[in-house]
Amino acid sequence: MPYFSQETIFNAINQLSNIKYIGGKQGNIDTFPIYLFLSKLGINGDTWIDSTKLYSDKDLGQKTIYELGGCFDLETEEVETQWCLFFTRFSESNRQFYNPKSNFSQIFSRVKDTIDNSISDHLLDKGKEKKYRLKNVFVNNILNMYEQKYPLDALIIWLYRSYEFEEDNVNINIKKIREYFYQDYKMNYDLAKKLFNLQESIILKFSREKTKAEEYRQYLNIDKLVKFTQKQDKSSNIDQEYKIQLTTDSTYVKNYMKIDKNKLFTLLEKHKQLILTGVPGTGKSFLIDQLSEKYKETVKIQFHQNYSYQDFVIGKTIKNNNVEYVEGILIQLLRKIEQDTKNKSKHKYLLVIDEINRGNISAIFGELLYALDRDKTINIILGDSGDTYPIFIPENLHIVGTMNTADRSIALVDFAIRRRFLFIEMQPDYELIDQLSTFNNQHLLGDFLQKINNNIKNYFNSEDYQIGHSYFIPTLDTKDKIYNWTSEDLYEIIQYKIIPMLVEYAHGDKSVIPNILGNKIYLTSPSELEESIKEFLNEDTKD
Repeated sequence: MPYFSQETIFNAINQLSNIKYIGGKQGNIDTFPIYLFLSKLGINGDTWIDSTKLYSDKDLGQKTIYELGGCFDLETEEVETQWCLFFTRFSESNRQFYNPKSNFSQIFSRVKDTIDNSISDHLLDKGKEKKYRLKNVFVNNILNMYEQKYPLDALIIWLYRSYEFEEDNVNINIKKIREYFYQDYKMNYDLAKKLFNLQESIILKFSREKTKAEEYRQYLNIDKLVKFTQKQDKSSNIDQEYKIQLTTDSTYVKNYMKIDKNKLFTLLEKHKQLILTGVPGTGKSFLIDQLSEKYKETVKIQFHQNYSYQDFVIGKTIKNNNVEYVEGILIQLLRKIEQDTKNKSKHKYLLVIDEINRGNISAIFGELLYALDRDKTINIILGDSGDTYPIFIPENLHIVGTMNTADRSIALVDFAIRRRFLFIEMQPDYELIDQLSTFNNQHLLGDFLQKINNNIKNYFNSEDYQIGHSYFIPTLDTKDKIYNWTSEDLYEIIQYKIIPMLVEYAHGDKSVIPNILGNKIYLTSPSELEESIKEFLNEDTKD
């Protein structure tokens, strides 16, 4: 399995070395790596965390410090002193070791001391009983320390320089590695965009051999300074694996947690039923299509105003001038699963209810709402004979609903449904656009959609009318190929899809168009579209 090549690691070191520290007091130079250390340990700006809990996992803390600045081989070298060089110290004028007199077992305590004695003033709010959370201004405080933003891809390569990828290098790309980093360091794309330079500037190359620490020590001209001895047992200093298993075909929910088909399936195994919410175009249907691969059979239905209990559970129909009872979709599926179970099968089934909020949910489910608790059997009457059929929703039937938040009927969802389903909100993914699409071979569309959505949120005072990323990605199933939009094609998307949707959201008021897109894009021609978009992006954002 591959590692980053020596050339790739050296290119990353070069880029990181070009960023100069301008924060004044030398003790603040490590503000950025200390923030990343805290972030990986679980701190955020929303909730207070007790310092005992924050520092409870020493192994994770040591591993993180090694990622950020360890200049030795865990398996073969035992460091004594002068071994930790954080990436913020790569510049030749600042190339000094962090806490040079500490060995590896002592470094975790030294970082805690640094946080308490100096760095906390820039990063942390301090509450009662040694509780911490990130300051509201921590991003600005970090950025003010350095001449320019650090390139994210170069930092990622440095962090994972010793890691082995658990897949062939032909399946590895920077998008997947970024997603791994976001999850690993508990960060979302919007925060990363504020903190880092996200421009892709390194061509990834891989090697079957891991680059030795000696090689990048020599490249940094610190090889003769690091004090170490050769280990005898050849075991790692930390009881954790240094391997990366990249996720595929993933998208984000509102926080840093990542949702892909595997995570979704894990949630369904635990909760049995969930609802994917979000504005149109955020990949709900695409994700469900991928999820379906894990089931023997997937049954898809769509709720609407005329969909009824008779369609879903049991109803009447006239056949040969006689009234007959016809079993609905749910009972048909349950009978199939029941027969499968009798054959001692352990197959799993998936029921997908698209636009679940468009139907009268209480009327459609009827008494079967209680069956969603998964511990109740509900007897329903089958026809005029008075025969009953016991309905018990089995563990191997998973249910997924979808809701478009742009449809205001979402607000009317019955509480009985809300408390029985897990809700996952899908958000527009601007980074995914730039990973999979360009416009005239330029990465403009992620920023373009993000600014449109910011204007939408300000105009409507709501997030529910945003535009999803799929409008700018012809197909999510691109096999990592980039689609290049022409001016003519993109013009059609804006004029014939996005603008009519905005006018509909504004109940026919066309003044919404210049308020969100500006007059130039509204009135532009295909030949002038690129210039209009660039001008739109350079305008002051409507805050």
